Amino acid sequence: MYFVQIDEFFPINPEQHNSFYYYINKYYIDGFGFDKTKAMFIDATKLKTPEDYSIFDIFPDNIVDLSLRVRHPKSKLEELQKQIIIKVDTFCMNYEDKIRKLGGIGFFLGGIGPDGHIGFNISGSDFFSTTRLIQINYETAAAAASDLGGIEISRNRLVITIGLSTITYRDDVTAIIMAAGDAKSNIVKNSIESNPSIIYPATILQKTKNARFYITKGAGKDLIERNYIDIVKKKKLSDFEIRKHIIDYIINNRKSINNINETYFCRDRFNYEILKKSGKTFIELKNDIHNFLENNIQNGLKKIKNKIILHTSPHHDDEILSYMPYIIHLIREPSNIHYFSYMTGGFTSVTNLYVVNILKELVYFINSVPFSKLFNKGYFNKENISGKNDDIYHFLNGIASNSKEVKKEAVSRRMLRILISIFNIDKLEQI
Repeated sequence: MYFVQIDEFFPINPEQHNSFYYYINKYYIDGFGFDKTKAMFIDATKLKTPEDYSIFDIFPDNIVDLSLRVRHPKSKLEELQKQIIIKVDTFCMNYEDKIRKLGGIGFFLGGIGPDGHIGFNISGSDFFSTTRLIQINYETAAAAASDLGGIEISRNRLVITIGLSTITYRDDVTAIIMAAGDAKSNIVKNSIESNPSIIYPATILQKTKNARFYITKGAGKDLIERNYIDIVKKKKLSDFEIRKHIIDYIINNRKSINNINETYFCRDRFNYEILKKSGKTFIELKNDIHNFLENNIQNGLKKIKNKIILHTSPHHDDEILSYMPYIIHLIREPSNIHYFSYMTGGFTSVTNLYVVNILKELVYFINSVPFSKLFNKGYFNKENISGKNDDIYHFLNGIASNSKEVKKEAVSRRMLRILISIFNIDKLEQI
């Protein structure tokens, strides 16, 4: 039995903990005790490079221009890059050949990407595709951002992946796809219920008799047959389940609740089961939905007073913007007290590059006379609350005067204040 690595970022150091080479060696080879001599790995750093350059010297900032496959190099560096791309393409061809000589893949285990990719076969991949070096799309780059340390890194990274025809080379391949969470529900639905299409690469598995999806309840929430069976099997449905289904039905069919007649409504097998299990007549059910919606709208228009309100979410930007018109009215009411707590890990939103740039700006400002004076006056002391507020006012002054320099200085003040607080610095030179 051979183990086959299905994909890898390019270029990447295989010793990095976020490389797939590192991952499979730790969790599969060592974890399951597989024979390493019977494993096929994707490690482009082992390719012989010209003039003893490292692969990272040849591709500064890890940016690879695949147009060099078909055009003439414009510089010495591009000549080296073209040579490496050809070597990688040759490696991919030989990798594919070795898999097929071994009889193909008998057992495939993988996840599914936001665009339906398996391996790194992104949306639009040819069903006859083989092992190759490719550019990934934005959806895949965004999904990989948490592995690589930010979107500005992942969007420039290429990948080596086995192809769709590599996965399905054997008719009897046992292919298992795992998916978890509501965010995967739409692509799971399209991959299972759509006709085979390059738009949804995972649909290629429909032609293999041993392909299976292992999914959570959330990932399967949009599957039509699964939902119907769930409704049929339940002895009783909650008011929430009944209302949600009917409201979704009304929206999807662009109907008004008041304009649906019973005959039309019950043609839908879901509606028929829901009406039967609700224990209500059609008129009673329709009135219940109408009153529920009307009450919610009226409650949303009521003025809220004398409340303490906690606003919290994983992301400060998208959630608060989604209810901004409502929150404005809440805040304008002086009797309300508001607390804002956003608990984000910040791994993909506060990227490495962003932090590095802020630190570089701090290095520039920290050696200036104004910063030294502020430090000596105790401006950056942890107890100096007015100084902390002045950081904000300084930034707002930068916005008002349209001055990037003033805004950068304000951010550097706050960064210095944070570092002093964390590391208990008492001398500016220690920073």
